[in-house]
This record gives sequence, C-alpha cells and structure tokens, in this order.
Amino acid sequence: MIIADTHLHLYPHYDFEQALQGCVLRLAGLAPDATCVGFLAERSGCSVFSSLMQKECNGIVGDVSVAPTTDGHCLVVHGFNTPPLYLCPGRQIVTEERIEVLCLTVDAEIPDGLPAELAVQRIREVGGVPVLTWAVGKWLFRRARVVRDLLARFGPDELLVGDSAMRPTFWATPLPMRFARRHGYRVLAGSDPLAAAGEEQVMGSYASLMHAEFDPKCVRASLRSALLHPEGEIQSVGVRSGLVTFIRRMLNSR
Repeated sequence: MIIADTHLHLYPHYDFEQALQGCVLRLAGLAPDATCVGFLAERSGCSVFSSLMQKECNGIVGDVSVAPTTDGHCLVVHGFNTPPLYLCPGRQIVTEERIEVLCLTVDAEIPDGLPAELAVQRIREVGGVPVLTWAVGKWLFRRARVVRDLLARFGPDELLVGDSAMRPTFWATPLPMRFARRHGYRVLAGSDPLAAAGEEQVMGSYASLMHAEFDPKCVRASLRSALLHPEGEIQSVGVRSGLVTFIRRMLNSR
C-alpha cells in the first residue's frame, strides 16, 4: 500500500525539518504499514524540489537526510527513527480562468495563465498526471462551467480530481466531485499547505490510500502507475479543516 499526500507545497521559509518529519509521521499514523509519499505541487516561482535535488538546501534540513532516489527522478527523506518519505516533483498551474490544475510526477515548466483545457493537454504532453483540484471559491459561479467542461472533455484515464484539507468539514462535497466519483474518476486527497508560517504542520494530515505496488528502484514509474492504475478505489483518509481551523487558515493566508 501507498499512503500519499497528493497536494504538497514546500516554501523556502518553512522549517524543513519540522515539515518533512511531521509529514511522514502523520502519514505513517494514517497507514502504519504503507509506503509514505508526498506529491509536490510547487507554485510558479518556487523551486524547492530542484534545490533539494541539487543539494543546495542541506544546511537548512537539519537532522533530516534528503537524497535522490535510485531512478534519479524523486527524493527520499530519512529522519530520526521515522519511515522514509518519498518526495515526487510536481507543479501547480493557475489557468486563465483562475482554476488550479496540478501537474504531478514531473517538474515541468508550464506557465500560469493558459486556458484550462490547454493546461491539461500540456501536462499530459510532458508526461505529468493532471489533477483538477478543488480550492476555495474556484469551482463556483462562472468557473463551475469550466470545471464541468473539463470533465466532459477529459475522461477518467486522462484527468484526476483533487480534494483538499482546506475544504472545511461543513462544506458539502462539491457537485463536480460527486459527478467524478460516480463516473469513475479517481479523487485524490491532499493537505494543500499555505505559505503562512506554521502551515507546514498540516502536511500529511489528509491523504490518499492506494493499493498499488511500489518499487524503490523505479519510484516515479511506480507512483505514476499508482495514480493512474491503482488496484481498486483510492481512499481519502485523515482530517480536513474544521470551522475554527478553516477561518484561521484563511486569515493567515491573507
């Protein structure tokens, strides 16, 4: 099994040691016998994965060891008395319509501002896994039609759907997400930490449990296969924000 936070941000000002150690501990707590994975979705202007891969951030990682995986495409994090955490690269693209689409498994340079359909096509062309992810207010009003059109244009084998710990517990499952589940789209769960100080503490709190084989010698290929061809339904596990937490996180984000 694989337990994965599928929507991670790592900002340069984070406490890296706390972020990475906390993430793996929370993931291991959700599924003690599973392989722990974090799928990065870095925003435009952020390049923490690249810096870690080039060993430029060793001085701020503290007691946490970060090294490239055998296949050279991902990173493996070893901490004190914790399971390994595999970090897979990825990007978050903000489309022309202000919809957020994730490009998982590749650190591709896809610019913000593209029409949503073209953004998904670009992600697929570079070998990434496109995820239409929920964000506060981004699936409402005029943009609701954009979301519906994307699900009509791309099938379950071409586009995944993302849920976020930012979606508060009092917020009903959005209609497009219900549609996606009914029609065989895989729905991923992720913590989606914000840039505010202390947000690294939510990493690993909301995640996807996948029944899939994992090969530490071919990490990226294994994780891509787990996303696109899991054995059975992907389960969302962990916790989303309650009312107080949601308000606090929204205020901090401003």
